Amino acid sequence: MIRFTLSRFRAQATVAAVALAVIAVVAAIIGPHLAHLWNAILAPCLAAHPGLADHPANARQDCLSAMQGLAREYGPYGWLRDAAGMAVLVVPGLIGVFWGAPLVAPELATGTYRLAWTQGVTRSRWLAVKLGLIGLASVGAAGLLTLVVTSWASPVDRLDALAAAAYLPDVSRFQPLLFSERGVVPAGYAAFAFALGATAGALLRRTLPAMVIALAGFPAALLAMMFWVRPHLAAATHRILAITKATPIGLLGSPGSPHTGTKLTAGSGFQLPVQLPNIPGAWIFSDQIVGKAGHGPTYQYFKSTCAGVLPPATPTRTAMQACNVKLAAAGFHQLVTLQPASRYWPFQWYETATFTALALALAACCLWWIQHRPA
Repeated sequence: MIRFTLSRFRAQATVAAVALAVIAVVAAIIGPHLAHLWNAILAPCLAAHPGLADHPANARQDCLSAMQGLAREYGPYGWLRDAAGMAVLVVPGLIGVFWGAPLVAPELATGTYRLAWTQGVTRSRWLAVKLGLIGLASVGAAGLLTLVVTSWASPVDRLDALAAAAYLPDVSRFQPLLFSERGVVPAGYAAFAFALGATAGALLRRTLPAMVIALAGFPAALLAMMFWVRPHLAAATHRILAITKATPIGLLGSPGSPHTGTKLTAGSGFQLPVQLPNIPGAWIFSDQIVGKAGHGPTYQYFKSTCAGVLPPATPTRTAMQACNVKLAAAGFHQLVTLQPASRYWPFQWYETATFTALALALAACCLWWIQHRPA
């Protein structure tokens, strides 16, 4: 049974092996060059400023020219990294469509499964061998692809992380797409997509509808994980930061932009706009100005205390610094809600375990159905 299954899978395995080999060769050529550029351009500056990793905002002054020079060198490879990242996301879906959906549907549709069932092979073994062998091949293919892409793109990712920490504090490895393109989660995606396609094929006994279900079901599950489930895989933590003269509160910049809080309005939902703090690698959900009782300043209090930053006055840096001093003296501070950078790998394993559990549940459903359906 194992030999027969492998012989039926030989063409798909060959295509996957050739594709992985080509990608590995390209990565072997480009990866060392990217690493050499990092070591030649930016590494000396990082070595001269060992505290830069803990305070990336200092990169604006200490290593700005080196970062800009390295970014120019990495520029031509940006499209390739994006394409490789999208391939990591697409491959699990393709596995579900072209490996999972046709796994048993054609045999159930034509009745050829009866030959195996009458040759001393039980229904459970017939399906378990197929699910086990091809499922492991699916996980292995997705895992190897992710390993290759993560390895060669590592210098570019590190530069982006350093630049993001210096200029866009709310951008980190927790970005929805980047998180899904790296680490171990693509292997879990492949297991789920394969099991989804195989289960749909077993239930419907038709390949094309099963392919459609796999094609639509995997992206839907991935989007649901990205935006609804992933933020709650672990309870968010809170960090209290003091308000200083440098804290960017108020109307300087663009209130309401993606990197600030809500607009400054005199309503019950009044909240001071504040730029997200610089916490390297963290996934920051919100940043609020609150007092000892957990409530923010009212509009009336802010208007009386910091009138110099409200229209029709033109907000200046001096006026904002004076406002910050008054807010701090009154007991207000920043309350940041976030997932710390240290949770990146736990989140990777939580998400992988979630999709693996879904895959096992689908496989169990598939096995149960095969055992109880009429011959």
